[in-house]
Amino acid sequence: MKLNERFADGSGRSPRTLTLVMFGYNHEALCAVAKANTEFCVIVVEERSLYEKKGLEKRSTDPRIRSVLSRWEWCEYQNNSPAAIECIREILKDTHVDGIVPGLEYAVGAANAAARAVGLPHAGEDAPLRDKIAFRRCVGGVQWTEVKSESDIFEPPCVIKPANRQASLGVSIIRSSEDVSKAWTHTSTAREPRQEAGRPWDTRYICESLIEGDETSAECLVVDGDVVFLNITSKETSGAVELGHEVGQHNPGVEEAMRDLVSKLGVQTALLHAEFKGTTPIECAGRPPGDRIMLLIDRAWGVNLYEQWARALCQYAVSVPQQPSSSAAIRFIHAPRGLVRSIEDPTGQCVITVEPNTWVSELACSWDRVGFVEADTRADAVRRASQVRFNMANDVVLYLNHRRTAAEWTPAFEASDGAVLLTDKEVRPAGIVETVQLDTNDQDAVTAAVDELSSRYDIRGVVTFSDRDVETVSLLADKLGLPAPSQAAALKARNKFEMRKAVQSIAPQMVRLPSFSGHPICTDLVSVREDVHCESTAQEVHVGVPA
Repeated sequence: MKLNERFADGSGRSPRTLTLVMFGYNHEALCAVAKANTEFCVIVVEERSLYEKKGLEKRSTDPRIRSVLSRWEWCEYQNNSPAAIECIREILKDTHVDGIVPGLEYAVGAANAAARAVGLPHAGEDAPLRDKIAFRRCVGGVQWTEVKSESDIFEPPCVIKPANRQASLGVSIIRSSEDVSKAWTHTSTAREPRQEAGRPWDTRYICESLIEGDETSAECLVVDGDVVFLNITSKETSGAVELGHEVGQHNPGVEEAMRDLVSKLGVQTALLHAEFKGTTPIECAGRPPGDRIMLLIDRAWGVNLYEQWARALCQYAVSVPQQPSSSAAIRFIHAPRGLVRSIEDPTGQCVITVEPNTWVSELACSWDRVGFVEADTRADAVRRASQVRFNMANDVVLYLNHRRTAAEWTPAFEASDGAVLLTDKEVRPAGIVETVQLDTNDQDAVTAAVDELSSRYDIRGVVTFSDRDVETVSLLADKLGLPAPSQAAALKARNKFEMRKAVQSIAPQMVRLPSFSGHPICTDLVSVREDVHCESTAQEVHVGVPA
């Protein structure tokens, strides 16, 4: 019996609470299943490092999440299907599980492998939903090649991108041969540390011929190989980054192309998000789309697609409309590169996701966007977003280390409109734009860090709270052309013997330098540092003002 024909009772509702295992915490999905007509309890499988990085302990205290979150399980699932299989088998020892879903892109492989291993519905035996190289081998569509070095990139126009990444990360559109080197550097060095568990990641790269034209996506629910729900989303992009979406569109060509793609990929039961240029497929993900598209679908179609996806993977009937009742749109907001001083939204309807005193980069991937606004139509969303104003700057004060307590450092940091901190400690004080943790006794490391920071910020001053960093501050200020005591003056301020030498040179009567019986004082006085312990000599030494 096909899943979409299976009804638990005449109403199509499940008669009991369904237990769902979610690999990778998805806050939006959990909130959606919490308000579903179907009762779910969810076991979230997560990486411990991501739990900490993303602050999931705090996020999951949301009352909606607490109503469905049964417990956490820990598993190193990223790029590690064997660990996921072992994890689900451990869970099944004492818990009945109805279905397994991938909450995130980097959990798709783990969730599918785990479901397949224990006989639960999954996307398919060999469906290439995580690797763009495997995807191209399966569906073709454009000229392409795997890229292992810059020399593998073929003649522009083309696009290069990581084969196993997300969120437009590292995507480079190349229109001229002069842009190849810069593009390869951008693509091959792209990282998203907040989304990675911190283990080695073998990133592969692909080059494809560039296809011009309108970009759309298709979001569909597939049950037992049948497309039971299909939404078309039109997109506006800036290069490779999506600026806005409008769901509930009608595009017969893309709809037919999506059904054909499902057949080619051999998908069984999954929620898919595929992107197209014209009717040519660009890529296909086997998890819910991001960018709030699922919430827009709920608004336009009147269906909680998260609920129907979860029901399908729990082998329960789904109920979905065949036509949208309206459209729904989102427009993303991005700021100019620099330090956000203040933000003004005269509409009061935009969601701004960046705080004042935060550094923002140029728009290179989806993570660089700083807010959004939703509306019934694209035009309304664009109009509201266009009214947001950012007061930007990029000047900062560079601090080298800090005081021991927040009571001591907070007034100084907050007095600076922007402050960057180089520190030995793992801290992020309030009022700090960016913290760089390193060994501040290593002047080479400090200099390298400041070189990188000065490429992004306009550093207007270098200061320190601590005596030991005085000389380094003078070195950095000299390098940056900023006011500070000279390096020679800093040495005298830090070294008691050098200070006495300096005083003696202008007022000999004020200082009598030491001499050691049988050991004339070193002629190279610069080499005598404050670690000379005069009290260890047999002869009493008098240093200072004569009586």
